[in-house]
Amino acid sequence: MTGFGAAKALLGSEELSIELRSVNHKYCDIRVRLPKELAVCEAMVARFLKSKLSRGAIEVSVRRNGENVCSTVPRLDLPLLQNYRKLLEEVQQSLGASCELSAKEWLLLPGVLKLEETQLNTEEATTALQGALEEAFEQLLAMRKAEGELICADIFQRLSMVCAYMQKLKTLSTCAVQSFRSRLETRLGELSASAIEPQRLAQELVLFAERTDVAEELTRLSAHCTQMQKLLHTQEPVGRRLDFLLQEMGREVNTMGSKSQHAEISLLIVEMKAELERIREQVQNVE
Repeated sequence: MTGFGAAKALLGSEELSIELRSVNHKYCDIRVRLPKELAVCEAMVARFLKSKLSRGAIEVSVRRNGENVCSTVPRLDLPLLQNYRKLLEEVQQSLGASCELSAKEWLLLPGVLKLEETQLNTEEATTALQGALEEAFEQLLAMRKAEGELICADIFQRLSMVCAYMQKLKTLSTCAVQSFRSRLETRLGELSASAIEPQRLAQELVLFAERTDVAEELTRLSAHCTQMQKLLHTQEPVGRRLDFLLQEMGREVNTMGSKSQHAEISLLIVEMKAELERIREQVQNVE
């Protein structure tokens, strides 16, 4: 499910900003991008989000804003500079010559200037980031819930259409036997001038009814529809269970399709498959 959340938190003289982006994913995939000096917070961020979400690809981006946000700062090695100074004085005395270096030249001497990483208070940084993370997550969750309500309404509508097709299928299944009886009587009348043997006709009708009977499949499909409606009313993550139910519903519809020997029933099966596929696409967005 898609969503976005952003928040900020103060950390000393600087500001931490965090953004959360969520897109559809079959599992829970969390990717955290942090400044290297905040890498220690990565486990905390991932643990928090995994405790709240079970599905979705979530991208976390954290930035430092402010005057002192550089990860490295120059440091002057005064003891080394003094040693350079002493060596220069010794050279001047031994050569009897005067040589003065400019400030820039002193700084360019090897090792005089060093780049050091700025140090952050890990505990304070974790606390500040956690507060911003919770605030951003609430915004993300609100967007996901709003989307979920729309998806849920769409799935309910499509389930009602599947149930309507099931009712038509029950009626057509009964009519299919009568239609077969009429066709069989007509065909036998064309092939033989003699009267049709009632017992033989009854046997053929029984065999046809057994081959095309979809009562069991309709019962199971109805039970799956009811179970799906119940799951959609729960507050727990149900995406994977809905996936499983849709697979089972698809099997039942395919079985009914293989038994069909009636044009209208075949058309209904096609429509039911289409609706189940649309529901499956929506379920991919459900946590």
